[in-house]
Amino acid sequence: MKNIAFVLLFGLAGVRIAVSQQQEDPVIDGYVTRVASNSDFDVNGYRVLCGPGTQTTIEQVQSKGALSNQGCPEDPPYLGEPTKIFGSLKKKDHAVEANRIEAQPVIRGEITGSAVVDALPSLDSGGAQPGSLLVRADGYRILIDGKTAITWYPPLQFT
Repeated sequence: MKNIAFVLLFGLAGVRIAVSQQQEDPVIDGYVTRVASNSDFDVNGYRVLCGPGTQTTIEQVQSKGALSNQGCPEDPPYLGEPTKIFGSLKKKDHAVEANRIEAQPVIRGEITGSAVVDALPSLDSGGAQPGSLLVRADGYRILIDGKTAITWYPPLQFT
C-alpha cells in the first residue's frame, strides 16, 4: 500500500511539472515590426536577442506539426509575422533575451478590411507585375493586383 501511495504521489508531481512548463506565458506575443536579418529583428518594437541557446519553433499549418532548431531562426522572419517570444524582458535596453521563439502560422485565405494609404514605399517594386500597385497602408506594405476587390474613396483612384 505504501508503494502505491508513493507511485501516485510521484506521478502527480511529474504531471504538475509538465503542466507548469506548458503553461509558461510569453514575454511578448505580437508581430514582427522590424527585420534586418535572421538574428536582428524586433517583435512589437522590442529587439529580440537570440543566440545558440535559443530554441526556435515554426508552426506549420499544412502538416499540423512544427519545425524546430537551436539558435536564431534559420530564415529571417517577415514583417508582420505573428510571433511569441519567451525569455526575459530588458526594459532598459528595450529588448528581450529570447529563450524560445515561436513563429505562429499564418492562415491563408480571404482577407477583408479597410486601411488608410499613407505612402508609396520608397523600395523598388521592380518584381511587381504590370497592373499592380505597391502601397503602404496603416504601416504595412500591401501589394494590390488585378484580383484584389477594391473600393476607392475620392480623390483616390487606381489607374
